[in-house]
Amino acid sequence: MKYVHAVFATVAALTVAAGCRNAQSPKLTAEQADAVEAAVDAASALAIVAAAIYPTGDLQGFLAGAGSGSASCPAVDSSTDGTVTLDYGEACRPDLFHDSMAAGSISGSINDDEQFVALTMLDFRLDEKTVDGTVSGGFAAQNEQINFDVDVDVRATGADVIEGTFNVQVDMAAEKITLRTARLEISHSSGVQMEAVFDDIVIGAATNGGSLPQSGIVVLTLSTGDEPETVSVSLEFSSTTASDGVVLVSVEDGPQFAFTLGE
Repeated sequence: MKYVHAVFATVAALTVAAGCRNAQSPKLTAEQADAVEAAVDAASALAIVAAAIYPTGDLQGFLAGAGSGSASCPAVDSSTDGTVTLDYGEACRPDLFHDSMAAGSISGSINDDEQFVALTMLDFRLDEKTVDGTVSGGFAAQNEQINFDVDVDVRATGADVIEGTFNVQVDMAAEKITLRTARLEISHSSGVQMEAVFDDIVIGAATNGGSLPQSGIVVLTLSTGDEPETVSVSLEFSSTTASDGVVLVSVEDGPQFAFTLGE
């Protein structure tokens, strides 16, 4: 009898194991997957914006460090009335993302007394990513760290339209960019529209070339056009995301599961 019980127990265990193997893993809908991809592209775009405009947060320090504005990347043309142009030309290697090539230009005004910038990005490119649009808001520089608290309205590769506010820190010594907070509306070419909240998204400027974050959380709210009217999707980056393209996602209050970007 003990032998029979053991056999039944073994069969039951195998049945449960087989059921676990055959059970479908959680999956994102096509719309949710597009939203996750767009959110990642938006994070990269904002990091690129920060890397592109950071000289305006400490223009004199940037020029002093470069030695010559005309020889730096970007070349800087500034005047006493506060107007400034950052010219990356057809291709140059910037201080941040220095494994990448930048091109295009940024122009606008800087008010050092009020610590305010209003800038327009014109066909700015970092490798294969392009960002166009406007950035305006406050800045502060201290100990090789430059902070921007700005409004952004840009068109970017992958994320298409990005509008909202974000607070970012550019750390030159650590060569990293941290999107501390951001509240954005993102429109994707697939037709997906969503609200996104970013929390402590870190991108290693020296190693990642403006690509994938290495930590932080994004919460997306998607309009469904049905019942329920909205659905929440969360994604979390890890130290391996930049190398394996995997983020952890969850839908509403469901469990986290791995999602590979670009698949």
